Amino acid sequence: MAIVIIYMFIILLLAAIVLFLGIWVKSHADAQKEAKYFEQQSRCKHKHFHTATKPKSNNSDESTEDTNNKSLYEGLEELLKSLEELRAALEEMQRIRQEYYRNRCNGNSNRSSSSNSGNQGNIRSKEAYEIFKLTPATLTEANLKKSYRELVKQYHPDRNKAPNATERFQKIQLYHALLQEELKAKNFR
Repeated sequence: MAIVIIYMFIILLLAAIVLFLGIWVKSHADAQKEAKYFEQQSRCKHKHFHTATKPKSNNSDESTEDTNNKSLYEGLEELLKSLEELRAALEEMQRIRQEYYRNRCNGNSNRSSSSNSGNQGNIRSKEAYEIFKLTPATLTEANLKKSYRELVKQYHPDRNKAPNATERFQKIQLYHALLQEELKAKNFR
C-alpha cells in the first residue's frame, strides 16, 4: 500500500512540475512580447510618433518561439507517456495484489495440512518464484533481497538497453512486492 501511495505522490509531483513549466513558459513568452512592445513604443515616442497597436513580431522570433513551444510540447508528451506507463504499472500491481489475496482467501478455506498447498495453485506465485530462482522453502528475507538486487542490476532500463527491459523490470518490481507479501504471510503463520 505504501508503494501505491509513493507512486501517486510521484505522479502528483510530476503533474505539478508539468503545470509549473507550462505556466512559466507562457508567462516568459508574454513578458518577452510585452518587452518588445514597450521597446518599440519608446522608440516611437522619441520620434514623436505614437501608435495604439502592438507591433508585429519578426518571423525569426516567431520561428524561435514555435521551436521552443514544439520542444516543450514534445517533452510534455514524453512525460505524459511515462505517467501513463506508471499508471498502467500501478494498475497491474493492484490487480496482482487483489488476485493474490483472492487466491490466498480461497486457499485458506480449502487448505490441507501442508502449508505450501495454497501456493501451488497460484500461477503468478510460481512465476515469481521462477524469476527470483526461489522456492517456498527457500523464501527468506535475505534470499529475496539478494535475488532482487541481482535482477535489478541485470534488468534496470538504465543498464539494459533491450526493448523489453522496462517491461521486465516492472514485472520484477511487481513480483518482488508479491513475494514480500507472501513472506509476511509466511512469517505470520
